[in-house]
Amino acid sequence: MQILALGRNWDLVLFILLSVTLGYYLWRIRMNKPLPTIRRIPALDAIEDGVGRSVETGKMVFFEPGSAVLSGGPFVPMTLAAMNVLRYTSRLCAKRGAKFVYGTVGTEALPLAQGIIEESYKAEGKSEEYRPENIIYFGSGFSGNMAESSYMVTEGCASLVMVGVFYTSCLVVLGASARSGAIAIGGTARWIMMYAFGIAADYIFIMEDLYAASALVSGDPATTSTLAVEDVLKIFVLGLTIVGIVLVGLGFKFADMMKL
Repeated sequence: MQILALGRNWDLVLFILLSVTLGYYLWRIRMNKPLPTIRRIPALDAIEDGVGRSVETGKMVFFEPGSAVLSGGPFVPMTLAAMNVLRYTSRLCAKRGAKFVYGTVGTEALPLAQGIIEESYKAEGKSEEYRPENIIYFGSGFSGNMAESSYMVTEGCASLVMVGVFYTSCLVVLGASARSGAIAIGGTARWIMMYAFGIAADYIFIMEDLYAASALVSGDPATTSTLAVEDVLKIFVLGLTIVGIVLVGLGFKFADMMKL
């Protein structure tokens, strides 16, 4: 009986590397040893500037998490990362007295978002300033984004924070932020939607910047360790690619060598 299947052994190598690296960083957490540091992200600093601008102008900070999917699939990590950024943003608003509005076109994360926002105001000792009426479901899809845009322009917006899962209709909201003179801060881990934020946002979270920002604001060492593991795997794959290019250039049959 063949234990290792030909052509699948690299999967095993990557799995072993992932397991060993994750175990190593979890051990460092348990032993209270330092973890790799995450670089500061300009878009994250811009959120604080946007809150300050909201206080100065008396206009709101509008937070939009996109579809906010929690039912399963690859979009769940993006939503959870957005919730960490939500906690950071709402707590800054509570601390500084800025008007905070949570607007969404997805309902799955609405109860979670309500709890996070309420906890943020309690943490700052300002439970009386929590306004559940400022947590608004605008409807789904493009029509919901149109309603959000109308609300922002009508009510006045100092800063727009858009992080999470987005589709093309997010351009409508980004356009409304420009018309209302707001600072637009946003991003997503969906590479296919990065063009929208590159075009219309003032500060952007580029792909995995969203997860890095989530780790920074959460202060959770386990989240930081997962980012470190991902980077180790990227370095391994990149190194293997470079070695392959060099060997192919020297005339070796690298493709055959990789058939483990």
